Amino acid sequence: MLKANINGTRYPLPESLGDLTLSQFIEFYNLLEADLKTDEFEKRVIYLLTGIPYNLQNSLSLKDYKTLSYNISLIAEDKFENYFPKYKFKHHGETYHLIDLENMSFGTYLDLNNELQNGFDNLPQIIAILFKRKKWTLKGRQFDDTDYLTVASYFNNLPMYKVLGALSFFLFSLNLYSETLPTSSTGQEAATS
Repeated sequence: MLKANINGTRYPLPESLGDLTLSQFIEFYNLLEADLKTDEFEKRVIYLLTGIPYNLQNSLSLKDYKTLSYNISLIAEDKFENYFPKYKFKHHGETYHLIDLENMSFGTYLDLNNELQNGFDNLPQIIAILFKRKKWTLKGRQFDDTDYLTVASYFNNLPMYKVLGALSFFLFSLNLYSETLPTSSTGQEAATS
């Protein structure tokens, strides 16, 4: 990641969507949808992505400002398809695995469906539902049953490259799963007769 130097302090200049944390990503997209004047938008985005306080932003060199402006446009146009799919990721020393979608409980399905209704703002909750730690039990290795809302708070500082890889794998798995579902409509016909 590039760095800008202001008064002896080095600030990160993110180069892609993958350089953001999950909470930065959510706030960034909320700023994109906000009705802000250009200069207010730029100041808030620069602070969000780099931590450079408003009063020091005018001290940015023109080169760093142009680099940051260019990178902001790249981040806004970046797509999750650009990230390699991952069925698991590590965060704070713990490994999280994609749950078995085919054997997902109805309650988990309802939780996921509810969280998906709110889009980007609920990404930590969505990731917490889809990706769980595994633990050893008498029955062998099982998914941890910690409440997803508790786990979601740990994901606010999860790097976006991990989130995007995980979501990419989930969507790929979902596509494969949907291709294996029976396509016959006889069950529907029987139910309506």
